[in-house]
Amino acid sequence: MTNITATTEIEILDLNGKVIYNNTISNKNQNINIENISRGVYIVKANQNGNVKTKKLIIN
Repeated sequence: MTNITATTEIEILDLNGKVIYNNTISNKNQNINIENISRGVYIVKANQNGNVKTKKLIIN
């Protein structure tokens, strides 16, 4: 998700669909702190002006 050019809503969801993290970022150089998220598999959803992309996130 390196093509962030506008305000983008980022959500991290567990595999049950529960939102674990939700934030709005405004540039692609902004970091997301995932230190408090437990190990496991998650879905990252980025919504930029209605264009939604999803990626799998694995935290070991």
